Parts: sequence; structure tokens; C-alpha cells
Amino acid sequence: MSESAPPSPCTDSPLLSAAQALLEELDLLFVERRRNTARIAHALARAKRLELHKVYGYASLSALAWQRYGYGRSKTSELIAISEESKDLPQTRAQFDAGVLEWTKAREITKGATPANEHEWLARAPHATTAELRAARQGEPPLVRRSLSFTPEQAARFDQALAGIQSGLNLADPGLAVLALLEGGAQGERAAPRVVISECGTCRSATLESREGAVAVAPSVVDAARCAGEVHDLRQAENSVTRAIPAKVRRRVLDRDRRRCQVPGCASLAFLEVHHERGWEAGHDPSWLLTLCEAHHRQRHEGWLRIEGQAPEFRFRLRSGALLGGEAFACAKGRG
Repeated sequence: MSESAPPSPCTDSPLLSAAQALLEELDLLFVERRRNTARIAHALARAKRLELHKVYGYASLSALAWQRYGYGRSKTSELIAISEESKDLPQTRAQFDAGVLEWTKAREITKGATPANEHEWLARAPHATTAELRAARQGEPPLVRRSLSFTPEQAARFDQALAGIQSGLNLADPGLAVLALLEGGAQGERAAPRVVISECGTCRSATLESREGAVAVAPSVVDAARCAGEVHDLRQAENSVTRAIPAKVRRRVLDRDRRRCQVPGCASLAFLEVHHERGWEAGHDPSWLLTLCEAHHRQRHEGWLRIEGQAPEFRFRLRSGALLGGEAFACAKGRG
């Protein structure tokens, strides 16, 4: 099945206009939220100086903030600290008050910056996470958190398995123990769950079986499935099978792409698929294959995402023509 050309931007002008208006509205709302947080920080600092909690019978300002506004002790004290410590960092205070700087980043900057290097911290802030700013302040690698949820029984099994790994490998850090457990259990590539899509050889309609029966499948889903699946032609007596991508080629592409979705800004390391940019009929030249997450793969076949060039210089555009990861896209993301 050949690739279909994405719809022209001009045909979608009402949709694109509505999308742009909504994005601008969200940008303004989040700027206003950050401005309000700055106002709250300064008001809490004034409340601390006035000892407002005593006037209304609260045991502490933290108690007042929690009981009236749901602000915990840590957030309350950190907002007050930002307000007080930013007095010596005028650029940081200005960006905080204007809604440019998220309070968590302002917290790290006010803890680590000096009037002499404040501009360096502010230049780094738009491109760094709060964890990265904290790591830079502390002079340590950033810590990345992962959370898991278990039933009580599962939690007990997890705790015992983790303790066993820690003892057996003499690892005090539970994070390293979990990583050792996962990497030790992954021998080679795990087989992906098998999903069967049936396509009519005449009308090209496709279905996917469910408990309730056959469910119609969009052509974009079939196109995406062909990129990495097996094609069985059941009309032939010998049931010919065509492998869409040889396993060796698929592994090469995934490793080349560092086993992550190649769309700029996408952080997905899971549900990865290999896409044929020239269509699966053109063969399996790795120069025209790339790694996409399931969602972006679907968007490519639906025409929401356009891909130009070939490996390692793929470029990605939205349906509107905006270049993802380019200057125009960066300005749109950072506006406000």
C-alpha cells in the first residue's frame, strides 16, 4: 500500500486557524498562571513579615496556607524564599513576575545564582529541566524519577525481589538494583504482542477482531501495521508470506535511532515502530526507514505529520508546514 500525500494546509485552514487560536489561548493562560504564582509568593512573603497567621489564630503560616489554600509546608516556604532571595537578582525577579519563569526553576536559580552570573542561569533555564538546574546547582548529575503503582500483594513481591537483588549484587542504591533486574531479564529482543488485521484484497477495507466481533480499522492503521508486520496473502494456495522488515534491518534502524522516537520533542522510548517513508513496497533500505512511536507513526499515515529527507537528516513538518525543531516551531513553543 503506497503512502498517501498529506492534505494541503490550505484545505484545512479553518481547522488550523482554530488550532492556532486555541494554542495561543493556552499559552496566555499558562503565562497568567505563572504570574499568579509570583503574586502568591510575594503575598506569602508579606504575610510572613506581618505574622498574618497569628492575627487569625493559626499555629503557623504553613498551617494557614495548608488549611485555607492547600499549599504544603515545602511549597509555601520555597515560594517565600523565591520572593525574598530574588530581591538581589533583578532579572530573575522580573521574569518570575512576568510569568516567563516557572516557580520551580526560579527556586533553583535563586538558590544557585549570584548577581554576577544571574544572566548565565537565565540563559540556561528555557532549555533545562528543573532537575537539571538543581543538578547544576549541586554539582551532581540530575536525578530522574520513575514511579510505579502496586497492589499490596504486588508491592510485597516487589520489595522482596528488590531486596534479593540488592543483597545478591551488593547494591545499596535501589535504582541500580531495579536496573540490574530489568537488564538481566532482557535477553535479546522480546517478541511484540501479535495483532492480526484482516484486509479485503478487493475493496481494501480492514477489520480487527474484538470480543464483540470485527471492528473496522482505518487505512492509516493498516499502513502503519505494514511497516513492521508480516503480510500473509491468503488468496494463494501456498499462503505466501512477505516480511515487511527483516529483523536485522529493523534492529539496525532502531539502534541507529537510539531506540527512541525521532520526532523532535518526543520523549517516547516505548511502543516504537519502524516506518517506511517511501512505502513498504519500495524495499527496506535503512536510509528511508526511521523509528517513530505508535502515536507519531499513526499521525504520519493520517497526514498530520510530514517527513522530508532521508537518514540521518530527516526533517519533520506539521500539516501547516511548520518545521518541528526548527526556528519557527521553537518560537511558537516558547511564545509567552
